Amino acid sequence: MEKGALVGIGRTAEIFEWGKDKVLKLYMDWCSETWIGHEEEITSLCYKAGLPAPQTFGLTDIDGRKGLIMERLDGITMMQDIDLKFTSDPASFLLHAPVMAEVHASLHSKALPGLPHQYDMIRGGIERAESLPDDLRKKVLDRLDKLPNGDVVCHYDLHPGNIMLTSKGPVLIDWLTASCGNPHADIARTLLLIGHGGPPEEVMSKVEFDKLRSQFIVSYLAEYSKFQELDPKQLDAWRVPVAAARLNENIKEQEDWLLGIVENGLDSSI
Repeated sequence: MEKGALVGIGRTAEIFEWGKDKVLKLYMDWCSETWIGHEEEITSLCYKAGLPAPQTFGLTDIDGRKGLIMERLDGITMMQDIDLKFTSDPASFLLHAPVMAEVHASLHSKALPGLPHQYDMIRGGIERAESLPDDLRKKVLDRLDKLPNGDVVCHYDLHPGNIMLTSKGPVLIDWLTASCGNPHADIARTLLLIGHGGPPEEVMSKVEFDKLRSQFIVSYLAEYSKFQELDPKQLDAWRVPVAAARLNENIKEQEDWLLGIVENGLDSSI
C-alpha cells in the first residue's frame, strides 16, 4: 500500500493517511530502529491494557524509512483546537485545563507491568545532558536519589499537542516516553512542556499570555487534585531533575531557562 496525504508533522515523524481508517507515522531518518520498535511495543501494551492509547498494526518500511501503522483517530488535537480559537477568544483555551487534568489523573490511578521505569529514564537524561555543568549534575543526581519512586502509569510527554479530542473522549498519542513512576514527576514534566514559549505578538504580549498560562496551570492542578492526591512540595522537588533531564534533548532556545530552573530549585530544601 502507498501512503496517502500528509495529515501532520512533528519533530520525530510525519503522519500520512494509510487507507480509510489508519495512519502511518513515518519517522525521520535520524530516529533509531530501536527507538521506533520501543514506541510500537509500548503503545500496543498501553492500548491492550485499556489506557487511552491508539491501536497499532505493526511496523513497515516506506522509502527507506521506518513507519508505525496506527488507527486513525477522529477529531483534532487539543493544541489544534486552541490554535483555531486563540485569535478570536484567547481565554477559551482555559476550558481545556480540566480535560487535561482528568485524563492525566486517570493514568495515575493505574499500574502496568512491562513499562520502563521513570527513574532510569530521568537519571539517564541527566547523565547525558552535555550542557549541564558537572557540579550541578552531581547535585541533581543527589536530589533525584532522595525522591520517592512510584509505580503508576506516567506518559511523560503529556501536553495539548499529544491529546486527541475524539468522539470517544481524549486519546493520548506519542507514548514513546511512557513509564511507571511517580505521578509528581509526570506532572512536573507536563508543567515544563507547557511553560515555555508564547503566542504570536499580534495576538497578545508575552506578559499577558503568561498570566493566562498561569491561570491554565492553576486550573489544571486544582482539577487534578479532585481525582488524585497532589503534594506541592514533592512537585517542586521533582522540577529540578525533570528540567535537568530535558537538557539532554538539546533544545537550544530552552537551555538557559532550564538551567535557571535547576539552579534555583537546588537552593530549596526537600
